[in-house]
Amino acid sequence: MRACVIPLLTLAASAPAQPALFAAGGQVWTVESDGSIGTVATPGPVAELFGALADGRLVAGAGPIERDAPHEITRGLSLRLIEPGGAETVIAGDVLRAYPAPVGDDVLFITVNRDSRLWDGARVIDLGIERRASHFAWWPDGRAAALTCFDPDWTEQRQSNPDNTEEFLRMNNNDIHRLDLETGALTPLVVHPEADWAPSISPDGTQMLFNSTRLGGHAAMFVMDLATGDIRCLDEPTPGARYGENLPVALVGQTVWTGDGRLVYATARPDESREVRIVDLDGQGAAALGDGARPQLMAAGTVAVQTDDGELAVLALPEVE
Repeated sequence: MRACVIPLLTLAASAPAQPALFAAGGQVWTVESDGSIGTVATPGPVAELFGALADGRLVAGAGPIERDAPHEITRGLSLRLIEPGGAETVIAGDVLRAYPAPVGDDVLFITVNRDSRLWDGARVIDLGIERRASHFAWWPDGRAAALTCFDPDWTEQRQSNPDNTEEFLRMNNNDIHRLDLETGALTPLVVHPEADWAPSISPDGTQMLFNSTRLGGHAAMFVMDLATGDIRCLDEPTPGARYGENLPVALVGQTVWTGDGRLVYATARPDESREVRIVDLDGQGAAALGDGARPQLMAAGTVAVQTDDGELAVLALPEVE
């Protein structure tokens, strides 16, 4: 079996040589830049693949997330480390999402109650964060992470069924903080009356991409200079524009920095199907690359993606103009 290789203009750029990893049908699949596919031995079915540690161990979730009602999760995933040979270590239960560090053994994860936890390679540590966690994004050195979070009294039920307008606005207003893993300090990065979410840190640790509705309630992508705090919008949205006329925003955790001044990211169309797009960091050169999500940068200027029907594909990036 081979992935579909969709040729665009090829870019010769340095990128990781390791295969991309995806979970589908309970298995973990590898995809090479030439489109060849393989599988990884696992001790049992994998429901969710959160990534891999630097030493090759997979961070995966087993078992389904169970709900009593649409907004009441009663059981989360079993979080596991899978060795290259197939042996596994169970880290924790009732996990919603997990984030392996780019270096070392650390794994940040979020429980179904939206508590923030850290696996330090030996034990689980309660980070003692009162704010309810939505998602993390690591700094490249593994010493800090951006945390998108809500007020301490936030619940999924209250967000979906608020008592009044004030509660609706507060329950839907998430902000972005910086978590220092060495000190445990949580400091605000982006705080605004409108929602801010989906942070992604550049490979050199100097910039942060994020989504926000701060421009009249319309979602747009912004880039923050982490040294100065300056924020600029990649493409100011035009009210009432159709899909594609404004720059669509990135799905959470699905942004790739190419290293040549561009971003590859997945977004959702109005019909909820997903596509992969590319844009320059100055907001220029926006283009759709093809159907799919979960883009992973590979060698020879390509990205591997997973389509909505579970198929795997390799997309070549356009040349830098």
